[in-house]
Amino acid sequence: MRRLGLPFLLCLALVPRSAAAQEGHLPPQLFRGPIELTQANATGELPAGSVRVQVSDAEGEPLAQATIELASMRAEDNARQVIRGRSDDKGVYVFSGVATGSAQAYRVRVPHQGAVYASAPFQLPVDQGFEVRVTRLETTRNPRFVVMLVGHSEIEFNDDRLHVIQAVRLLNLGEHTYVFPKEGEHFALPKGYKAFQSQPVMSDQKLEPARGGFRLKGSLPPGQTLLTWSFDLPYRGSKVDLSFGVPYKFFMQRVVMNRLADARLKVDKFPAAKLIHDGGRSAWMSELQRHPQDPAIPQISLHIDRLPGPGPWRWVAVAAASLCLLLGAGFAARRKFRHEAAAARKAEASAPLPSPSLSSIDPAMLTHLRAQLDDIESRHAAGEIGPQSRERMRRELIDAVALRLREEQASAASAVPGQSSR
Repeated sequence: MRRLGLPFLLCLALVPRSAAAQEGHLPPQLFRGPIELTQANATGELPAGSVRVQVSDAEGEPLAQATIELASMRAEDNARQVIRGRSDDKGVYVFSGVATGSAQAYRVRVPHQGAVYASAPFQLPVDQGFEVRVTRLETTRNPRFVVMLVGHSEIEFNDDRLHVIQAVRLLNLGEHTYVFPKEGEHFALPKGYKAFQSQPVMSDQKLEPARGGFRLKGSLPPGQTLLTWSFDLPYRGSKVDLSFGVPYKFFMQRVVMNRLADARLKVDKFPAAKLIHDGGRSAWMSELQRHPQDPAIPQISLHIDRLPGPGPWRWVAVAAASLCLLLGAGFAARRKFRHEAAAARKAEASAPLPSPSLSSIDPAMLTHLRAQLDDIESRHAAGEIGPQSRERMRRELIDAVALRLREEQASAASAVPGQSSR
């Protein structure tokens, strides 16, 4: 998946601080960032090769008998291993004799009722130990405090397909970690989508491809969580209609489409798209802000029209190839008579079938062919067509000419008297 640029991330950082928010209609939790539930630091108070884990609850009280996992991955061959233990009455467990250095990386995980609280990956120094603190919250499977703070959809054009990048900031307004259903929360993607990819995250959320879209699995701690994914959508013609699911209420949704010729963007139930300019880039953008009391919108539908298709250039290439075929028929007839005359003078001579080459093309036809190829290259250099369209148009033109040459030479060879008998 393509790396998200700074403007894209800044869009996601924006929160709709509307009049409703200023009047206190929105809860203060709306504006808090992710809650730090884990801390990991090297410490000289522990001997090298040891990892001390402290597990506590939301009030800072130690949690006894908490399951603790130390997961490792070896850099050389990606071999993985998990060591488990349980905290004592003080909420502590110490892993000893653990390999140090840069040959492997570690991560502490504390699973609890379907949620996983995990530290960032770390490596053990050769001269000191590591201390990891984990806050384990209670969990809930009730999604009433889960909302979509902001959603952003970016549409780019790539030859005969759309490349769509989407990102959402999910917000857990509660005090407990929300655990998604076992089968996951389904996010519907447009019919016919391809090449789905998701951005890896440090927490335990997983975006697994599923029929008609993907399923979000794992858990959602209090605060904000950013998720990103992308997919391609092939299209034909000058108009595209697509829709995607929004399983949670949202405060803001934004759709941005790169400007392309006369193409226009329309989003159902959204304000009219406006043309924006940012750092030399032009794009159409439509944005909708919602109030918590507004009814949910489970699906967002987009309509893109006036798309520039292959246009007349594909037919120009076809016409050029057809012209070559017609001209080639005349040249073939004239060569047939020349071959017959040569055969009459040398009855015993028989020439092998020549390989197709540019030297067998009439200069006028060759000039026309080169002009068409130069035009394709110029349009590609100007950005009017992509690399795939360029190769396809070149292939159609050259293949048509090559086929005509083979047919012409085969016809000329079969007309030579006595050649088939030898």
